Amino acid sequence: MIHSETMRQRLAEISGLFRAIPRALAFYQGSPVMALQRAFRIWRREGIGGIRRRAGILLGGLASGGASRFTGFDLYGDIPAANPGFSPKVSVIVPNYNHAPYLRQRLESIYRQTYRNFEVILLDDCSSDDSAEVLLEFSRRYPEQTLCKFNDANSGSVFRQWKAGFEIATGELVWIAESDDFCSDNFLAEQVSAFQNPAVMLSFCNTVFVKGDPAAEVWTLNEYLAELNIADWNRPFLGSAHALVCSGWAVKNIVPNVSAALFRHPRGLPLLEDPRWLNLRMCGDWIFYLSIVRGGLLAYTPRATNFYRQHDGSTSQSAQKADLYYAEHEVVASFLTGLFRLDRSILDKQDRALYHHWCCHRGSSRRAEFRRLYDPDRVWGKAEYRHPNVVMAVYALTAGGGETFPILLANLLHERGYAVTLLNCLERPTEPGVLNMLSPRIPRLELPRLDLAGAALADMGIELVHSHHAWVDLTLANLLIANKAIKQVVTMHGMYEMMSPSQLDAVLPLLTLRIDQFVFTADKNVACFTESFRRLKNFSKISNALPAMPVNPVDRNSMHIGADDFVLCLVARAIPEKGWAEAIQAVNMANLRSERRIHLLLIGDGPEFDRLSDAERSDRVHFLGFRQNIRDYFAVCDMGFLPSRFKGESAPLVLIDCLLAGKPVLASELGEVRQMLESKDGLAGYLFQVMDWEIDVGALAGIIVRLSDDRSLYEALHARVACAAEKYDASKMIDRYEEVYRRVL
Repeated sequence: MIHSETMRQRLAEISGLFRAIPRALAFYQGSPVMALQRAFRIWRREGIGGIRRRAGILLGGLASGGASRFTGFDLYGDIPAANPGFSPKVSVIVPNYNHAPYLRQRLESIYRQTYRNFEVILLDDCSSDDSAEVLLEFSRRYPEQTLCKFNDANSGSVFRQWKAGFEIATGELVWIAESDDFCSDNFLAEQVSAFQNPAVMLSFCNTVFVKGDPAAEVWTLNEYLAELNIADWNRPFLGSAHALVCSGWAVKNIVPNVSAALFRHPRGLPLLEDPRWLNLRMCGDWIFYLSIVRGGLLAYTPRATNFYRQHDGSTSQSAQKADLYYAEHEVVASFLTGLFRLDRSILDKQDRALYHHWCCHRGSSRRAEFRRLYDPDRVWGKAEYRHPNVVMAVYALTAGGGETFPILLANLLHERGYAVTLLNCLERPTEPGVLNMLSPRIPRLELPRLDLAGAALADMGIELVHSHHAWVDLTLANLLIANKAIKQVVTMHGMYEMMSPSQLDAVLPLLTLRIDQFVFTADKNVACFTESFRRLKNFSKISNALPAMPVNPVDRNSMHIGADDFVLCLVARAIPEKGWAEAIQAVNMANLRSERRIHLLLIGDGPEFDRLSDAERSDRVHFLGFRQNIRDYFAVCDMGFLPSRFKGESAPLVLIDCLLAGKPVLASELGEVRQMLESKDGLAGYLFQVMDWEIDVGALAGIIVRLSDDRSLYEALHARVACAAEKYDASKMIDRYEEVYRRVL
């Protein structure tokens, strides 16, 4: 019976694949070669399951990938093996106060690490023992790796010392090595490997609790965390912060000692300015971990060991019997409800565990006193104001407005307090310059296989997926079709209107079934959809915007450009439709007729860069490749230049960059370009027409000559730039997106 049922399922799948073939050919405009190439890429990346899912999309979006069989620690792959090519700098912060007897063992265990790319920051909080002498001794022994900062007065808080260390640290990764602990020589080597996975925000290792001199084992991490039953602490793993919080990290801190942890630099973390955190005594480390890992992954390895020194009568041990211990747990509960999507039952578990601790120390007859110190009801209301967990999904980390805008949006939402994870679908090689645009505090999820996305996003507690590329929209819609709890918002950047009617018909059922709301940036984006579909999906227009930032104009002399020369700057993907060849031809022709020398700066990568850079390079045509600081180049030029004939052109971000750099734009009139350049006094630029998707190079050359030679015309255009740029308020744009998120959630 089971066998026959399996056979029927297989036959149905095969039948579906065959029925999808004609639709695939239609989708790829009758090209078997294109259809086969796409099928091969899908098979190589996702296996036969990916082929089945695409067939389901073409057959109406009803053949779901279903619920994934992958759960928990299977989703994110293994901790990567050590790679000699991966050696980020580690800042080792040693905050010391009166630990002279243990400092030499501590510091020897740091400086003899097998991983060598590290700096050591030695802090002393006005110790009254011989600590300063020991610290100075090691700074003299290792002067090239060591920096000292000693306080003249005690700061009164270990977390103020952490903050002081962060302000000095220059490493990508940070290790706070407490001054009375020590570790195995492979501590950094084992932990650094985990950060090859860009979603890992913190890694920690096995901890052995020790006491005395010489240090003797008191208990193990397994014993300390036994009641949580979260993981097998004898095996390495990667896990999501959300899943670990829900399975026990909300009840007890699974990283019992900061010396066991390595984490990404928390530069700019709002918590570091929070006086509540700075003044904590017991639970500040727990809150710190929760703040930096939110939206990302945690790594654990038992292959390195941290030795956590216990002291008889220590502050931490005595504090566990004091009111402070219970009051600070309420602060933890407050942060938990503000940062993570929790069921109330999880706080109730913390409540029960903490009350059990209270009863062990004070008896069970003083519950009212316990409630005065700790009451989950007092903090549960904060959950109402928590920002949702958002995944910003990108096709690839590569140049292009549809790829870089999601990064901008992710950064801005993160600044507003959202838990944001960037899902990179890895459809193109990552460009380092584009990657550098992403805040390093945003986890970057790159799954071993994309078909794990549905289960992974559920495991991470994601509430909303925001995609920006038609292929990503459809792929994630199919993978999430069975998970109605995760909402999906799509921002269109010009792809759907480029589909043929048969292509749109093929994907419309899936869009209807799965997408909760569409956002468009240009009116042309929606023309392909019926009015009834637009009403059903509550289409919203949100104009693009970019944040203000300092502009430092590039020196013209560095490019051998004269102060009186006329300079155009084209920033775009180097594809034919973006007009690179036409721009070069027009500038060359204009130079034959103009009173001034005319230069063209070409910024971007792609096939046209490779094709044209050797043949067309001259002292007036400058191929600059990818540049992250494009406003600095716009600022040094006279005008931005966008001679696009790209059919999907909607609301180009580079126009906003150019206006915010203070310069007008010469552009083809496509999409929303006219509206983007409008000011109360006219256009902050000059537009030309594209006829039958071709550019009249001779006419364009004449326009360039006129703009170059007619100073009054240019000054009139330039005078309108500030007014046009006022439209681009990134804060207002984020307000609009927040409205969309609230509506769909």
